[in-house]
Amino acid sequence: MANQLKKRKSQIVETLMNFMEQASYTKSDFNIIINSYIKEEILQNPTFAIDHIRRAFVDMKIMIKNPNNDVYTFVKDYTTLLKKHQEIIVELNQQIDNNPDKMLQCDYCDKTVKPAAMLNHYYKKHSLEDYYNSCVEKYCKLNLNCKQGTSPDKPEI
Repeated sequence: MANQLKKRKSQIVETLMNFMEQASYTKSDFNIIINSYIKEEILQNPTFAIDHIRRAFVDMKIMIKNPNNDVYTFVKDYTTLLKKHQEIIVELNQQIDNNPDKMLQCDYCDKTVKPAAMLNHYYKKHSLEDYYNSCVEKYCKLNLNCKQGTSPDKPEI
């Protein structure tokens, strides 16, 4: 159960990253962004409260919090969703070459198969666009133009 909650929190963070610029945000500004994009019913769950989502950015090493002034800053080399998916494909191809019989578990749905089958599974079930769109549908307010590659209206901060 805890692993599923961590996975959902990670998906929320990955989705939010697509609407944020690589900059610094005060706690107040960060709260406005989270509240503007994430569905109210998600935020009402104590596990996914605004402060927990902010903390998840730090825990995932995407942002650094300055304890002196409550400013959150993106780290220079944080992994975007696109980069993460590219790294998974490269890793699976390396596994096919080096350990073709090793059993691998899918990070998204816990399916366990050999590397070649995992790569095929990944392309069919977890394409970047499908993954992104499913996260947007689950966590974002539906009145937003949230499709990948588009620029929804930024909240006033």
